Amino acid sequence: MEDTGSDSESIYMNIEDIEKRASQTTISGSVYLNTSAQKPVSEAVSEGRQVRSGRPAAVCLGLLCVLLLAVITGLSVTHNAEREQLWNRYNNMTVERDQLLDANSNLTLERKKLQSSYEVLTRERDALRRNLSDYGENKQLQHLHHTLTE
Repeated sequence: MEDTGSDSESIYMNIEDIEKRASQTTISGSVYLNTSAQKPVSEAVSEGRQVRSGRPAAVCLGLLCVLLLAVITGLSVTHNAEREQLWNRYNNMTVERDQLLDANSNLTLERKKLQSSYEVLTRERDALRRNLSDYGENKQLQHLHHTLTE
């Protein structure tokens, strides 16, 4: 390996200087050069290809964004429809609950009326039984009195 003396300092050189030296030096002198700093013209073209290779990725990301937007829109429409259905069901159940409460209060009133009628009829029945027993006792007494007086 040949040491030209300035090869150790070539790390700190500008790219133009490196390209000049690369064309002037032998292969053994280029071993100490920064290989990422020296690129032939064909590699620069391939770098352009690398920059252009980002374009399909950008297109894919754009398409994914459009797809995501479509999915979000579809979910939003579905969510709104389901929310509307739930709201309608809630309103229907509220109306049904109010109707059941009205029916319950009507049945409670009817039960109270029937209970009152039952109590009145029970008192009348008891009064009739007393009258009947009084009549029966009266009749027996009269019969007994009639038998004793004869």
